[in-house]
Amino acid sequence: MSALADAAGEAILNGSRPSRSKSSRPKSKGRANASTSKPVQPKGNTTRPPAKRRRTAEDDQHSSVAGPSVSVEEEPSELDEEGSDTASDDDRQSTAQIIKISARKKNKEKSTSDESNTIDTLNKDDAVFPKTPPFCSLPLELLAEILIYTGSPQHVLAVARSCKFLCDTLLGTNAQFIWRAARKSSACAFEKEIPETPQLGWMVNAGGMVVQVTQPTPAPDGGPRKEFVHLPDPHRCFTEASFAAFVFDAGKCDVCGKMTSVPYQSFALRIRRCKDFACQKQPKGLTRLNPLDDTHDLLKTFLAVNECYLIPSGHFSTSEYWPNNIFGGNLYAKTEEVIVTLQEVSLRRDDREFKRQCDLRGMRQQEWMKFCVKVARWKFDYNEQRKKIEQENVKMAKNTASKFGWDYTDFLTATLFGPFHRLKNKCLELVDETDIIMKMEDIEQSLLKLEEKRGRSHAETSLMENRKDVETLYNRLRSQKDHKFFPSLPTFRQLPVIALLQSGEHDGPRGKTPVANTLQNNPMMKDFLNKQLAQWVAKAKQDLGVTLGFPSNWKSANKNILHPVERMTARFLCTKCDRVDAKYKGDGCLDFAGACKHVCFIGSTRKQRTDKKAAWDPKIFMKDTKAINALKKCIEATDFKEDRESAHHILKIGFAAVCTSCEPPMVVDSRSIVGHSHRHDDMQLLFKLRVKQVEEYLGGLPYEHGLVEKFVYSNNTQAASTRREIAKKNYGCRHCLRIKQVEAAVSATNAAAMIAGESTDTTAEPQAVSPAEPQAASEGTGQIQLSTVVHRLHEVQISGPREKPPALFIFNGLRSHLKAKHGIEDIRDEDLFCWDLVDL
Repeated sequence: MSALADAAGEAILNGSRPSRSKSSRPKSKGRANASTSKPVQPKGNTTRPPAKRRRTAEDDQHSSVAGPSVSVEEEPSELDEEGSDTASDDDRQSTAQIIKISARKKNKEKSTSDESNTIDTLNKDDAVFPKTPPFCSLPLELLAEILIYTGSPQHVLAVARSCKFLCDTLLGTNAQFIWRAARKSSACAFEKEIPETPQLGWMVNAGGMVVQVTQPTPAPDGGPRKEFVHLPDPHRCFTEASFAAFVFDAGKCDVCGKMTSVPYQSFALRIRRCKDFACQKQPKGLTRLNPLDDTHDLLKTFLAVNECYLIPSGHFSTSEYWPNNIFGGNLYAKTEEVIVTLQEVSLRRDDREFKRQCDLRGMRQQEWMKFCVKVARWKFDYNEQRKKIEQENVKMAKNTASKFGWDYTDFLTATLFGPFHRLKNKCLELVDETDIIMKMEDIEQSLLKLEEKRGRSHAETSLMENRKDVETLYNRLRSQKDHKFFPSLPTFRQLPVIALLQSGEHDGPRGKTPVANTLQNNPMMKDFLNKQLAQWVAKAKQDLGVTLGFPSNWKSANKNILHPVERMTARFLCTKCDRVDAKYKGDGCLDFAGACKHVCFIGSTRKQRTDKKAAWDPKIFMKDTKAINALKKCIEATDFKEDRESAHHILKIGFAAVCTSCEPPMVVDSRSIVGHSHRHDDMQLLFKLRVKQVEEYLGGLPYEHGLVEKFVYSNNTQAASTRREIAKKNYGCRHCLRIKQVEAAVSATNAAAMIAGESTDTTAEPQAVSPAEPQAASEGTGQIQLSTVVHRLHEVQISGPREKPPALFIFNGLRSHLKAKHGIEDIRDEDLFCWDLVDL
């Protein structure tokens, strides 16, 4: 029930009580809205400023239900406006308009209800009738029994704020006994032990001398002296509901302004401070009453002051209460009230009627302060009793947990005993072991579920840590390069020895040691891993060899002959995705090492990116026919052997080659042949060239190998130096340059032919810019490294011809030019030239 009350109070904390019709309001006790009521001006002398009216019982009756607001100043209520003879005509007209609008709404609602009744009559089976909550349908007697056993008016107040029906029910005159009974329940009325006061006595010591000693005062029954403490009856300005709100309600901190569940720390001043350490200081709006001032006696009589000392730390001391704390300058009052009172005194000091009123105010103030002191004392005793009850209940809970072998923290936080324990503390009741035994089965099930949950959580955490250790081990083994071929990380996790360590089932030498250290310190596990890696690589060679067209049982006793998948001509494409690692971006395909490390991402599109990785399968690869044919032609032209390791030098050393499949023919670096081959169906190459021919093809501008990789595929593309070079207008189109060279050569040949009177074929490319004929290429030709061509001009500080440069672009502008004019989407090193050297 405490949980229900707390939930109801929290739900209605910021709510407001719905207004009632005028006919339902009693005439004797008008229920004025707390936010719109104003005090009536006295009929006497009106020269004095208006004084604040004390809160009435009717105001607190509704403000307690509307929320925790306890404002003293009130606005004029509807009842005051109706009873006043000075109401203006404008107010009357506005009231008449409001009555007309409400009458129209009622007629409209009545017509709507008639239509709904007709529909319900026609379709009774389909009609949906609102159901009254079961709690609201209880008779008043049962509702009273439930709320009284909640143990505190605070819970009754929370229930009253939950809905309009309960609000009207609990605020009715027939339900006031519920508030009184809850106020006298165990949470608000209890016995406390009175500390023993020492008495002075006399006794004769061992030496025969009479000495004075201190003796405790014994209780009549021989036990500790006790006193019955209860929450005092409400002041005459409060009803039961408003008094409960006054004592228990939450509100805003007077220091920081944040909402807090802490009740008033001074009921007379209505001061509230949260538990924040920064707020434990004197709130704003308080004035210290100086005992040396002439007005000290007057102010302490007329105004509400703190019930006890307001010590520098910001806490209210309970050692002495009002009126015993009026000395020493420890009285504080509201600054605004002090100013108003001093103005009144200065204006009406000699008025007899004012003196009589001051005497009445003093009497009322004395009565109010006595009431606040009673509440403050009860609050202090309540807190002390609650601390004592909490200590006893904690001690009992620890003993019970130890008796049944439970963990105390789990017993208190993960079972139904936790809420029951907190409810007992709040109601100032001791927990009995019988209550725990009755719920033994439920507590056991909760603790077992908690243990299972922790086991699953521990297993998941262990698996995550093991996966991180496996990834660390994978990266370390790859960096060591002890294994020429290595699988991808998802495939590496599936190896039996790695799967065993990763699953957390290996409890032998692993213990608390990471997986990587386990394999490093355990030779047997390391040997198992090496064997499993070798078996996996052998199986991958066999499967991918079949993809290249070789038999599955291909073997050779000659160790100098490479396996088909290890040869330079072994190139693969993934049929599931177009993804390749950054290392193979320029080639657009994979060799055997790249195929082993390939990770095929499922749904790796720009709109639907996922982290799900498909398992490695050799069947998803196909051979790259274009790249394989181009590499075979390279081997034939350079006299290397395909099944030897030496053939890989073609892709390691940048030999100059001419692609005759391009129009016009272009110079290509041998390291770029694999990627360039995807531009043609059957790429044709020339390798036997002269240095002069290569220089004429390049047009005096150097070939920059690896520039596109640095600008497009590298991880440093966002570096400041890279962005600076990309933004330079330093790059030209080599295709346009070659076209101009061919056109200039054709024009020169035609001009020479016209002079000699000979006819010339305008479509043939002259010998000045075309490679020598293959038949005549046997003398003075061979493999030429592009690093030795044209770059020799840089030794004399020449980057290229210094005459008028061709059209230059920034790098991204050149990419757009190649796509728009030449239909080339993937830019490569052979497509561009640099007018000046690139400094990276």
